[in-house]
Amino acid sequence: MENKAQTSTYSSVEFDVQGLYDGIWPNLSISFDYFVTSPPYTYEGLKMFTAIGIRFLRIGGYGFIATPLDDDPKAYDVTIELMKFILENGCIIEEVVPGLTFEEGLPAYQVIIKKLKDVDEINWLNQLNGQLYEYQIFGDDSYNHQVEANTYKKDEK
Repeated sequence: MENKAQTSTYSSVEFDVQGLYDGIWPNLSISFDYFVTSPPYTYEGLKMFTAIGIRFLRIGGYGFIATPLDDDPKAYDVTIELMKFILENGCIIEEVVPGLTFEEGLPAYQVIIKKLKDVDEINWLNQLNGQLYEYQIFGDDSYNHQVEANTYKKDEK
């Protein structure tokens, strides 16, 4: 928050995203010009955090979503699923910037979206299964790529 622009209005949404499993959404009565999120890098994590942003984004507004930039099939799969989700829910992908941000020491894609229309209901593409976090899907292997990448970077210095 210390880097917040001094001339803009800024709001932060505090909400337990797991409420979406029960159909509970944040209680907001306003729409936003943009949203920024760095969600858990899972099928459901990326979609759930993005869904909240899309739902309260005004038409013509932008979303900025961090996704994994990692040479790993798991990273590719969740990012592609997110892109399909974006297109199914009234938005278009404006740009994908590799390495714009770093998450947990690793580069991330910045997926920039624009909302074109409102949708009556969020299309999740498939049923949500309560697997929001990496360890719930990938088990013990969930953070191996991060440990290996961070070890490699430390050895380079």
